[in-house]
Amino acid sequence: MSFQTGDIVRLRDGNPLDCITGVVEQVGKRQTRVRFFRLPWTPPQASLPEMQQFPHDQLVKCRDPWSDAAQEKWSTLKDLQLRVRAAEFWLGNNHGQLGDARTDLLPHQVCLVHDVVERSPRRLMIAEEVGMGKTIETGMIIHALMQRRELNRCLIICPAGQINQWQEELESKLKIQFSVYRQDVDGSRAFTFPKVIASLDTVKLDEPSKRLKNKSHLEILLSGPDWDLVVFDEAHRLTAKTYGRKTEKTLNYRLAEALCERTRDFLFLTGTPHDGNDSKFRNLLKALDPEVDFDSSESERFFGKLILKNRKSQAIGTDGKKLFKDVQVKKISLPPLQNGEAQFHDALTTYLREGYGVAEQDPSNIRNRAIGFVMTTFQKLATSSIKAVKKALQKRLNLLESQDQPADKVERSGSPDERFKGEEEENESEEIQNKELRKAFVDEELEMLRDLVNHPVSEEAKWIELCQLLDKITKQAPQEKFLIFTEYRGTVAFLKRELESRYGDNAVVVIMGGMNADDRKESIDKFREDSSCRFLISTEAGGEGINLQFCNIMVNYDLPWNPFRVVQRIGRIHRIGQQRNMQVFNFQILNTLDARLSDSHENRVENAAERLSKVTGLDIEDVRGQLLGFAQEFIDYEAVYRDAIRKGNTRESEAEIARGIEEAKKAFELAYHTVFRHATEPFNPERFQSLIGCGLTLEDMRVWLEDYLKSQGRKLMWRKDEQLWEFLIPEKIKHLLSAGKKNVRGTFDREIAMQYPKIELLAFGHPAMDIILRSVLSPAAAGSAVLSKPGNIGGIGFSAWLLMREDETHTGASAFRPLSVRRNQGGWELTVGKNLGVPSELNNLSDTVDGDLSDLKWEILKFLKDQFPNIDFLEDQIYWLACVF
Repeated sequence: MSFQTGDIVRLRDGNPLDCITGVVEQVGKRQTRVRFFRLPWTPPQASLPEMQQFPHDQLVKCRDPWSDAAQEKWSTLKDLQLRVRAAEFWLGNNHGQLGDARTDLLPHQVCLVHDVVERSPRRLMIAEEVGMGKTIETGMIIHALMQRRELNRCLIICPAGQINQWQEELESKLKIQFSVYRQDVDGSRAFTFPKVIASLDTVKLDEPSKRLKNKSHLEILLSGPDWDLVVFDEAHRLTAKTYGRKTEKTLNYRLAEALCERTRDFLFLTGTPHDGNDSKFRNLLKALDPEVDFDSSESERFFGKLILKNRKSQAIGTDGKKLFKDVQVKKISLPPLQNGEAQFHDALTTYLREGYGVAEQDPSNIRNRAIGFVMTTFQKLATSSIKAVKKALQKRLNLLESQDQPADKVERSGSPDERFKGEEEENESEEIQNKELRKAFVDEELEMLRDLVNHPVSEEAKWIELCQLLDKITKQAPQEKFLIFTEYRGTVAFLKRELESRYGDNAVVVIMGGMNADDRKESIDKFREDSSCRFLISTEAGGEGINLQFCNIMVNYDLPWNPFRVVQRIGRIHRIGQQRNMQVFNFQILNTLDARLSDSHENRVENAAERLSKVTGLDIEDVRGQLLGFAQEFIDYEAVYRDAIRKGNTRESEAEIARGIEEAKKAFELAYHTVFRHATEPFNPERFQSLIGCGLTLEDMRVWLEDYLKSQGRKLMWRKDEQLWEFLIPEKIKHLLSAGKKNVRGTFDREIAMQYPKIELLAFGHPAMDIILRSVLSPAAAGSAVLSKPGNIGGIGFSAWLLMREDETHTGASAFRPLSVRRNQGGWELTVGKNLGVPSELNNLSDTVDGDLSDLKWEILKFLKDQFPNIDFLEDQIYWLACVF
């Protein structure tokens, strides 16, 4: 085979669909010098040949519109339309809109991802609220950078309880595989792997370990290669406070500082970027970008430009409708029953007051502090359920009556995470009693405990109310599911036993501290998929890190003293993907000190939120959630509630709450004038429309596939009984897919694919769809050159469709601009845009090819150079899709 300078070639033994082609630069007697390059859609993993000189017999000429025209290899107009539309799909998938992600790629996410990817440097804080999809947004950023070949090494650091969720969501929804440190990869070479997820509490440790050959986790991490991207989830845990000239830095913060120097791109994810402490906020941003500017809004490093924050209240779906459904919260305050329940609470209050009195005598005494902690735990348990507090009181009584017996081993959740606070208190109170309180704190304690434990309580008001609520809803919706939260294991056991006795042994699953990721996932999967499983009972272990948007009814069987915990609980169902309005029922026993304090707190927060909403123009729900987050920094809820019990009234405690809410209000105002007012809001509807541009959908891809299959003698068939599409794989590409695979069956509906994970989603990323699209775009495909039919207007007609590279710094769709060039009797015309627009009929073209093709090609390049004077038009910056002569 003879070659000429400028010929497009590929290696004979290479896969023509890999899209590695080359330009002949010099032809010798036996060898040819070739400069190889990737085509726009070449997979990132395909590598260029290292050699430049090749024997003639190792090279094969490739087709392109110009060589096809010269050799009169004409294609049909239908082939050309298939080819150009395939390029439009590739361009339209710039942000994954046509990909096989099993999640909705929503407007606010697309805008945010585009903002991040186009930044330089990429040192940014994503400060969106719970439920906005920060994990998916991060995955989309990673995917986009991989497509641009700007990311190979990525490290994600998150709380231990969320590691497996990160790994599963990235793999199942975006098909990005990460290894988990100490689970999938371990040892001194663990962080040489390209994509790793690690626990914050593990990798910050700098103490040597024998298991690691006297190296620390931190040392192993920092001894690995640098990263392209490091992501910190829950970044508000990176704390440093400045006092005058001194800054106190936690281990978490020091880890972030160390990694800041070891990565090109750095992302912080947090729903609470500012907690009212301005020094913490400033230090957090300094860890993200040491050159951050807090003064000049004109600076590229101005702190507001580093913070991206879309608002839940403004988020919309692709249909333009409000994305997040409404939450209806109903507080159910119940008087204790006069069947012994009210009398039990009165007796318990007397007992607790005695205990607090002893604890207050000498707070510096370790035994007295232990008494105070145990009394607080009993007080909290009582607000949850009498069954839970009676169980704890019985253990206390057994301990005092059996002084000589060894203490029972107490089960621990094995996690320092604050989400497990209630469960830890249950356990810790027993341990403290075993160590410090093996004697009664007052002479009357044994008698008081016996009276409490033996006090008859036939039923509890909250349980009766729950049964009535379940019966009412079940009558209307027999398969309805319920998420029930409680802080304590004792109440979990009580509710599980009673609900199973009413609804069957298979009706309940639980989530508690100490459960491993697989057990948690099993509970969630059963709750979602098993119609007979109607109740998920969770402690605070389910307050973060799990997604339950398929359930829309929540019951808070007890209310944490810290109200922000309720906000986090609601965040489990108030998420993207929730299809119905949500109902939240908050149970509370009326007339207790706890209830009075809770009502006082709620009223003050509501009044403050209304005032702030009017001043700032922010949605009141956004304000309320932020305000509660700030309040926990200024109110010691433990002390407030404990003091009310000890004194028997709430006057001073309510005053303390009022002071705390006022401080939280000031903190909100400070945060508004920093984070909220200056932060970048990437999303607006007009910007989203400009980014998605072409507006192509998976339904358009289905229509295109139907046309392609017809051209190959195949048919796209609708299986009505299964509600799926099916087709036989064309012979010409069968060898490129898995051996023995003859047909493909799946859906073009993303919602169906999200609902049924085993159904294949036919989109970019699906093996067969990728092969088909690449085969149509490959140099070997038909459709690159068409000769118009005789009878059209004669003369000098010509049309071409091409891609022009605009950005040399990366590859992928965003680096190219699509163009169509036409010449008719009026001269040259240029159209720029994502929709290349191949007409179904071409009536202004000649029926012959006049003149020298190379002259015509040069004339087009000269015309384009005039249109884009700032672009240096090298031959490899233009990819010719198709021409009609």
